[in-house]
Formats: sequence, structure tokens, C-alpha cells
Amino acid sequence: MEKMIPYLALGVLSLICAVIIYKGYYFKKGIYKKCTSRISARVTDIGSARYRSVVYEATLEDGKTVTFSDPFTTKGLYVPEIGETVELFYDPNDHRRCSFPKRNGSVAMFCFVLGGAMFALPIFGMVMYTIS
Repeated sequence: MEKMIPYLALGVLSLICAVIIYKGYYFKKGIYKKCTSRISARVTDIGSARYRSVVYEATLEDGKTVTFSDPFTTKGLYVPEIGETVELFYDPNDHRRCSFPKRNGSVAMFCFVLGGAMFALPIFGMVMYTIS
């Protein structure tokens, strides 16, 4: 039983890494399933230097002005400039959910690289533990 503990710990770490990779897939492909309507929006605000959340403002077809908030944009990833007009996809049933393809690609790449690098470590650990 004691020999199984390292495998269990490394297996749990592998599952966490798989979740990170899945989140990257969700940002790249999954969010488009719900965000089906396309709209041009203007960037009105970018949050603090630490979190860099982005606020977009757009006018819907019925003339209603809607504000979209994108809290996932973080420092180091793609962030548009204030006043820039970008193309967003949004969920017509829930205006709080939006997708900015260029930003989603940046977040997805970060998740793929981080998850992949972290996934390689427990696999390497399992192989080394088995050999020794």
C-alpha cells in the first residue's frame, strides 16, 4: 500500500493538469457554443494593472446599449486598448457572457502551455519512481 501513495499523489496532480488543459479548450472552443451572436463593441475601460479586466460597450440591434465585462483578461495576455473597436461574440440569452476570440486564444495558449508542462512533471515522476 505504501508504494501506491506516490502514484496516487502524482495521479491527482495529473488530473489537476488535465482540468487546466480542459479550461484552455473551453476558452478556445467551448465558449463559442453559447456565444453565437456577433457584435462590434468599443473598449471603454481596462481594470487595474494587476487584473487588467476589460469592459466593452455595444449597441444591440434593438438600440439597447449593453456593457460586457470580461474579468478573465490578465496581465501578460492580450488586452485591447481603450477606445479600440473589437468584434465580440455574446450569448443572446445572457448578455453577461461574451467572448473575444483574440483574447480567448491568448488565454487558451496559456492554459495549454501551463497544463502541458505541469502534466509532464507527474508523468516523469511516475516513470522515475517506477524505474528506481
